Amino acid sequence: MKINNKFLFFYLCIFIQVILIQFSTHHYETLDWDINAFLVTSLEFGRGDLPYEFQYENKPPLLFLIFFIFSAISQKSLLLIKIINDLIIFLLSISLTRLYGNKSFSLWNLIPGLTFIAFTSNVWFHPNYSEYLLLVFVVASNFIYQKSDSKFKYLYVGILLALSTLVNLGAIVFLLSYILIIYIKEERVRVEYRNLFFGFSFVHLLTGITYFVFGILEEYIMSLVVIPYSYTSSETSFWSAIQVFVQALADFDLFLYGLLVILITFTLFKTVSLIRSLDFNNFTSEIVIQIFASALFFGLSSKGYYHHLIPLLYFLPACLHLLDKRLSKGVIIFFVVFSFIGVNEKLANQSINNIRNLQTLEENYPTKKAYNQIKNQIDNNDIIFSTENILLLYFLDRPNSSYIVHPALYNYPEITSVLESSNKISKKEVIKNLQLLPDVIEGSSFDRSLIDMNIYQEIVFRNMNFELLNYWDEGDVTVYIKK
Repeated sequence: MKINNKFLFFYLCIFIQVILIQFSTHHYETLDWDINAFLVTSLEFGRGDLPYEFQYENKPPLLFLIFFIFSAISQKSLLLIKIINDLIIFLLSISLTRLYGNKSFSLWNLIPGLTFIAFTSNVWFHPNYSEYLLLVFVVASNFIYQKSDSKFKYLYVGILLALSTLVNLGAIVFLLSYILIIYIKEERVRVEYRNLFFGFSFVHLLTGITYFVFGILEEYIMSLVVIPYSYTSSETSFWSAIQVFVQALADFDLFLYGLLVILITFTLFKTVSLIRSLDFNNFTSEIVIQIFASALFFGLSSKGYYHHLIPLLYFLPACLHLLDKRLSKGVIIFFVVFSFIGVNEKLANQSINNIRNLQTLEENYPTKKAYNQIKNQIDNNDIIFSTENILLLYFLDRPNSSYIVHPALYNYPEITSVLESSNKISKKEVIKNLQLLPDVIEGSSFDRSLIDMNIYQEIVFRNMNFELLNYWDEGDVTVYIKK
C-alpha cells in the first residue's frame, strides 16, 4: 500500500506525540500487576509447558505467547516491552486513518487517531493491556473486510476474530458484530456465515487439540469456559462504572471530557438516524455496530476496570469520519488541540526527562535491583513462593510454588472456588504454600482474610529462620531467603 509523503510526515509527528505521552510513566517498573502476571505466565512456553498446565492466570493462551515473543525480542527488558506497547498504540492510531479515512491526504483524517491517543493518555491506559492486543486482530479483520475482494474474506475475518478471543475472551462481541454486519450487508448470508464460523471454529479447534495432545484439555476448558462464566456472574453496574470514569476523565482534563461527551452524543444521534431511516446497508452502520460491540465488551466484563474501555475509546473516534459539516469539524479540532495542550503540559516534561535518562531507567527498577542482589543466592532447585511483586519470578525465570500466578486472584471467590473444586489449589492456598517451607518468600503484605498473621510470623521468623533482604532504596520489594 503506497503512502502519501505528506502522511509520512504527519505520522512521524503522531509517533513523537505518542512517545511524549507514554514515556511519562516508563520510569515506573510496575503500573499494573496484570502485566507482571502475563510476563510470568508467558515463561511457561520457554519451559516446554502450556499455560494452565502448572501455572494459572485468567487470560487466554495466545496472550501469553505474544508476551513470550515480546520477552524474546527484548531479551527480557521491561523497558523495551513497554516501548513495544507504545508502537502498538501508534499503529492503532494510524489504522484509524487508513481504515476509515479517504485515500487522498487530509489533515482531518488524522483527527480520529489523535483522539484515540488523547483518550489513552492518562496513566490508566499506559500498561500493556490485553485490550490493545485484541484490537490488533480486530482491526486486521476490519482491514480484510473493507479492502479484500476475496470470496474467502470472511474465512480470514473469522480466523482473526478467533485469535482476538485467544487474547481476551471478551473479543467474542466482535464476532457478534460481524454476524450482524453480514446479515445487513451481504446477499449470500448463509455462505458468508459458513466461512466466518469455519475460520473462527478452526482456530479454537486447533488450540483445543493442542491442549488435548498435552493431556490438559480439562484445564483448558476450565480456564476458557468454566472460570470466565463464573467470573462474569459478579455484577458491576454498567452505568455507574461509566459515570465514575467520565468524572475521573473530567478531573484529568476538561477538554477530553468534552470530547468524549460530543462523541457519545454524536454516536447516539447517528444510531437514532439509522433506526428511523431503516437503511443499514451503509458505512455508518458498520462504525455504529463496532462502537456498540465495544460498549458491550465493557459491560460484559462486569468489573468496571478502566482498561476494559480501550476498545470503546478506539472505535468512538472512528465516528468522526462521518462528520461532514465544517463547523462541526472545527469544534472537534478545537477540543482535540486543547486536550493535547493540557495533556502535554501534564506529561511531556517527565517523558523528556525519561528519554534523557533512558540508559539508566531500567537499572533503577526496584525488582530488577532486587534480582541483581539475590540471583547468586538462589539455586535452580529452590522453591519460590511469590505473593506480591511477582515480577521477581520473571527475572529469575522460575515458576511460583502456587498454581495461581496473579496474587489478586486469591480475592476472587468466583475463580478460587473453581480452582478448588478442580483440585488445583487448596482452600487455604497461602498457608499451604508457606507450610511447604519454600526457600524464598517474596512479599509480606498478605490479605488478612487469607492468612492468620500469627501463623505467618510463626512460619517465617521462628520455624524457618529467614533472612530479610530489603536493602534497596525504593523498598517496593520484600524478599525472605532461608538462611
